[in-house]
Amino acid sequence: MMNEELKARAIALHDRFTHGAQDRRAFMADMTRLAGSAAAAQILIASIAADPAAAAMIAEDDKRLNAKMVHLKGANGHRLFGYMAIPKKHKKKPAAVIVVHENRGLQPYTRDVARRLAVAGFVGLAVDFLAPAGGTPADEDKARQMIGALDLSAATADGVAVVNFLASDKLLNGKVGVVGFCWGGAMANRLAVASGPALAAACAYYGPPPPPSEAVKVKSALMLH
Repeated sequence: MMNEELKARAIALHDRFTHGAQDRRAFMADMTRLAGSAAAAQILIASIAADPAAAAMIAEDDKRLNAKMVHLKGANGHRLFGYMAIPKKHKKKPAAVIVVHENRGLQPYTRDVARRLAVAGFVGLAVDFLAPAGGTPADEDKARQMIGALDLSAATADGVAVVNFLASDKLLNGKVGVVGFCWGGAMANRLAVASGPALAAACAYYGPPPPPSEAVKVKSALMLH
């Protein structure tokens, strides 16, 4: 069994790399020093890395919902796309919840959260905020680089455009929420500031808060972690 202290230190390094700005070379150097060799480092990483597919709570073909990639319009009319999950049965017009991904782009976990929302009776929309740059690549390191190069003001404007689109959709009830993780947590807070009353609720997981001078613009209910 892996030494618990070693495992805890490895998880801390992996978390810093996954959610922070450390590049892969520095991360691998740290893991190699910790594990004792490059080969041992690879085994250690494999033992602690998350498997989003295995962790999925709602299957992609769950009979309770319809899920597919959809095309949307960004702030300047350019093309966005995302993964939308719609409940097959609901008693009235549903509310919508935007799911904002981490700094690795639109990943299986993010899509699973959209499906969980659909099963709960909402329309879940996981937007790929890397769409203007061609979409989320398979290489997570490349995705992190692309996230770092995004114009945050433009990305926020795209998010507001999606909020307004969902709020005005006649098939929905006009209520729109957003939940975001890591990079997406910060974006959830940005959208709470920028969307005004069009956004009903925002939930941020470990995203930095907006400046106090901007926070006064928030009209939505907030849940902050």
